[in-house]
Amino acid sequence: MRIILIGLGCGTENITRESLDALKNADIIIGSARVLKEIEEIEKDIKITPERYAAIYPEKILEILKILNLSRDDNKSNKNICIVYGGDTGFHSGAGSLIKLLEREKRENKDNKKDFEINYKILPGISTAQVLSARLGRSWQDWNFISAHGVECDIIQAVLTGRPAFLLTDKINSPDALCRELARAGLDNLNIIIAENLGQSDEKIYFMTAGKAAEMKFADLSVMLMEAAPEPVRISGILDKDFIRVSDSGIKIPITKQEVRAVMISKLAVQYQDIIWDIGAGTGSVGIEMATRARRVYAIERRPEALNCIEKNREKFHAWNLNIIPGQAPEILKILPAPDAVLIGGSGGYLRDILEYIIKFIIHKKPDLRICISAITIETVTESLEFLKILEESGFETEVTQISASHSRVTPSGSHMMLAANPVYIILSRRV
Repeated sequence: MRIILIGLGCGTENITRESLDALKNADIIIGSARVLKEIEEIEKDIKITPERYAAIYPEKILEILKILNLSRDDNKSNKNICIVYGGDTGFHSGAGSLIKLLEREKRENKDNKKDFEINYKILPGISTAQVLSARLGRSWQDWNFISAHGVECDIIQAVLTGRPAFLLTDKINSPDALCRELARAGLDNLNIIIAENLGQSDEKIYFMTAGKAAEMKFADLSVMLMEAAPEPVRISGILDKDFIRVSDSGIKIPITKQEVRAVMISKLAVQYQDIIWDIGAGTGSVGIEMATRARRVYAIERRPEALNCIEKNREKFHAWNLNIIPGQAPEILKILPAPDAVLIGGSGGYLRDILEYIIKFIIHKKPDLRICISAITIETVTESLEFLKILEESGFETEVTQISASHSRVTPSGSHMMLAANPVYIILSRRV
């Protein structure tokens, strides 16, 4: 069976000569309904009249190939079969998944000595990234390439690499939907280029900000080029005085001190791919430092004046992967993705309800969840320990650490004396 995987390119006008010759000699063509329709455009100039099968998923395509192989009465197994994809076969294409299936089938057929020989050839196409690069007159070798086409995409992480990010979109992850997410993260002024229907007669290219794009609608076949976001402050131990603590209304928000932040983040063992809930975020000081290490931090806070400080601190430290969530836990937690770690810095009197929600709805999703609670009263420590006993049956272990820090102060005589801060209790529960 002679199989050719073809990248149609960015529209039929961009198809390569080698791929066009393969289509001329094809006996059978397999592709999506959209791709098959595009091939009809080629037929206006060149007659291509093979059998055609509409299929997208690699498992379905392999099933068609097996059926064709069994149809020996009309000798279909010896004909030329072209499997056609839009764009380039090596650029976020379904061709990659099909190749894995074909290779697996070859191995199994060889091991079982089956009479179904698979030989395939790949003919690349011109990708939308190459075409947009040419339209803009700029190189693409330093771009960060990502796809949101039919797959989950973390748009915030995409722009935090220090490089422009090129993104394939679809109907669900559309340019406007993705730009709304950028705007919510404080990146509404990020410069965006959106290209619709590249290579087609109705091609359009827009230059705008994410905030403006969030208010528009774009064609289903669109790609985005996003400039790199201002780089986050990648340091540990940000000084307390560097955080904004006074809201626009003049209210001063308490802050988790530098030494306590360091211990809490260390105890939580924050990792690069973590999603973290920071409940009772205050000024956002702990959440912002965690954001330099984690994939995404959700700062949950109910007080408007504290939310105002979090927003200003996020912008100051470029912590774009810190999502500000106004509301009261545990109710507001229902709209958030399951976390890998939870920090409870303030509960508004709902500590038991918050822990109950986490134990009931989160532990089974994230069995290795880490929970950290900060407390300044003995009563909070007691309440936390009593409730966290429930997790001991599931293999969790709880420990309490007390942090007592003192800072030097200059006396009127010029001497230095140590001034103690209030002790803080850090309660950590994790699976052992």
